[in-house]
Amino acid sequence: MPNTIKQRRKKLFIFIPLLTLFLYAQACKTTEPPPPEENPPGYQEDIPWPSLADSPWPAWHHDMQSTGRTSIFGPSSVVNIEVITIGIMLRDIVENTNGTLIFQAGYGPAEIIAFSLTQGILWREAIGAEPANAATILFNNDFVIANDLGQTFRKRSDSTTVWEYQNEYKNYTKGISVDLNGNLYFTDAATKLTVLSNDGKLLWSLKDDDIFGSSDQFITFSPDGKTIYLQGRNCALIAVDVESHKILWKYGQNRLWNTPLITNEGYIAIDENTSSTRSLTLLNSKGVIQWQYRYYGVDRNDIEPAIDYNGNIYFGQDTIFSVKINGKLNWALPLDEDNSRTTSIVIDGNNNLYFCAVSLSTVKNYVYSISKSGEKLWVKEIETNQFLGNPIIPSEGILAIPSFNSD
Repeated sequence: MPNTIKQRRKKLFIFIPLLTLFLYAQACKTTEPPPPEENPPGYQEDIPWPSLADSPWPAWHHDMQSTGRTSIFGPSSVVNIEVITIGIMLRDIVENTNGTLIFQAGYGPAEIIAFSLTQGILWREAIGAEPANAATILFNNDFVIANDLGQTFRKRSDSTTVWEYQNEYKNYTKGISVDLNGNLYFTDAATKLTVLSNDGKLLWSLKDDDIFGSSDQFITFSPDGKTIYLQGRNCALIAVDVESHKILWKYGQNRLWNTPLITNEGYIAIDENTSSTRSLTLLNSKGVIQWQYRYYGVDRNDIEPAIDYNGNIYFGQDTIFSVKINGKLNWALPLDEDNSRTTSIVIDGNNNLYFCAVSLSTVKNYVYSISKSGEKLWVKEIETNQFLGNPIIPSEGILAIPSFNSD
């Protein structure tokens, strides 16, 4: 009997420490932070572009890849929509690091206007007969802008002119593009690409009959800045090597009215006209088709697609589509009645979408907010007698929209 008691005590002596270690290990497991979630395939990050201002919206469709995406959160309700109406506004809004909005407006003459959402017009300056393009905000808050007379300007944020470049033909772009080194790119009415240094000197040019010399042109860059992509006049897309100044390849047979979108992986997404339908087409960096998603629509400018942080691409006209980076459909959302999208899509830090649309029967204007899962968050009718321009997200919870209003 004593031996049995001793044996039991010996077993307990061994078991209790083991039990303590086991419970301690389990407690450690429950208090350890969970492993980080893996990013989905095609996950996107903001591409660093040091020549561009670190402001909420420094360029046409936000950046040199035309993602239309910002990390700032947009409005959660219709209360925080600012519609800017100053004469006839024909070009788009950008914002510097001081929170000042810069745009061209008016007609005969056109003006550069610096605008504050809280103070109104800060300054205005005549620039030409009619608005030519959107400004591009550079790293030090200077901006570059062009008029309809072939003049390109670099200006300080107080409107002081740093330099002026006179081109033989009108600068035809939605905005002036800037490479990683601060060199400036635009096309003109003579189907010519022009590249200036950051101090306004001509570096090189490229003439080709397929270059689309139109105010619908915006030049985008590969993530490493070594290749530029131009919309074509007799083709859809032209890829040009920045170092050699030579055309690498051309794609398609139909004119491209909307800016190519560039992903982190260097893929190029274009919303193109293909025979009797439209197609969102994804090309690789060699110009080879990876996939196409066909849908019904018409040729229309200023309806750029956009890509969110999860790698979902959004496009469409009377129906908004969301596809994964591999071309698989996430969802399709028909707009109300006969409404059709008339502006580029912009995306906020929550991956929510914002864009403007018009009723084809009543010509009423609407602003939409849609979630990344295809849920309609809100719709707001905007009372104006003209179309709305491309929205931007200038600060937390705010959507600013130019109005094409002749009052």
